[in-house]
Amino acid sequence: MRLRYEHNSTDGEGRSDSRGVVRGRVAATYAASPDLELGARLVTGDPDDPNSADVSLSNFNDDLQVSLDQIYGKKVFGPLTLVGGKFANPFRRTDLVWDGDVNPQGLAAQYVAVDTGATRIGASALLFPIERSVAAADSTASGVQVTLDQQIGSAWKLGLAAGYYDYEIEATGTANSGDTRTNRLDSTGAYVSDFDLLDLIATASYSGFGNRWPLRFQADVVQNLGADAYDTGYSLSASVGQTASAGDYSFGYGYHQAEADAVFAAFAQDNIAYGSNYLQHALSASYAISDHLELDTTLYAYRIKDTALIPLATDDWQQRLRINLVAHF
Repeated sequence: MRLRYEHNSTDGEGRSDSRGVVRGRVAATYAASPDLELGARLVTGDPDDPNSADVSLSNFNDDLQVSLDQIYGKKVFGPLTLVGGKFANPFRRTDLVWDGDVNPQGLAAQYVAVDTGATRIGASALLFPIERSVAAADSTASGVQVTLDQQIGSAWKLGLAAGYYDYEIEATGTANSGDTRTNRLDSTGAYVSDFDLLDLIATASYSGFGNRWPLRFQADVVQNLGADAYDTGYSLSASVGQTASAGDYSFGYGYHQAEADAVFAAFAQDNIAYGSNYLQHALSASYAISDHLELDTTLYAYRIKDTALIPLATDDWQQRLRINLVAHF
C-alpha cells in the first residue's frame, strides 16, 4: 500500500498543482507442484493504463477501480522457466525503456546457462501480443535479453544486459493519447517510426562500506534502429544506502534523456508527464520507519527536449515533488 502527496510547479507561467494519490496491490501464489506456480495480483488504478496503478483522490469521492494486472502460470524445467498469461516483466530494466508497472502478457522464457556463484549468465525472451485485430494485422512485441553478472573480489559485483525489442504496431484501435504520448505521429495518427530498440544496461555495486551503505551505479543506453531521427536515449544513476531494516537510509540521483522516438512511450516511465522527448534530473531519499514501513521522497526537475515537435510547447523546467508512505505486508 502506498499513500502519496505530490506537488507540481513550473518555472514558466503555468499554475502549481497538488494532489493526493493512493496505490494498493495484493498478490497470491499457489504451488500446484514443486515446479509449477500459479499466481494472480489485484491492483488499483485504471485498467486501461499499462504503466500506472495510481489513483488520484478526486472525482467526488467515487470508489476506486480495482482490476487484475497479473494472472499467470510458471513452469520450471531445471535451468529453463516458462511463464504464460499476464506476468511481471522478465527483463532487467530501467524506467527509461520499461516502466515498473508494465506487466506484459503472452509467453516468456528465462534460461540460466551458467551459475557458479561468482558468474551467472542467462537469457530471457518475450512474445507479447499488444492488440488483436480481426480486420487487419495485430500489434505485437517480441524481445530477447542476455545478461552477465560477475562477482569481483569480495566487494564488487558487475552486471551487463543487452536486449533487443521489436514492436510491430499495426492495430491501434484501443490506443489513446496516454499510450502514444510523446512519440511522433503522422497526420493520420499513425506512428512515424518503427520501434526496434537496442538496449544496453550496465550496473556496478560495491559493498566495501558494510551492509548498511552499499553503493550502486547504473547506466542505460537505448537506440531505436527503426527511427530515422530522434532515436537515442540514456540514463545514469547512483545510489548509496539501503532500507532493509528499521532506521536505515538511502539516497540517490538519476539523469534521464530520451529523444521522441528513442523508446515506445506507451510502456516507458510515467514518473513525469512525458514518456519520451524529455530531459530529467531526479533526487531521492528513503527512510525505513520499521521493517515493513518506509518513507521516501523524490524531486524531479524536467523539461521537453525538442520543443519543435510539440505545438505551443516551451522549454521551461518543471518540478514534481513526491512524498510516499509505503507499507509492505
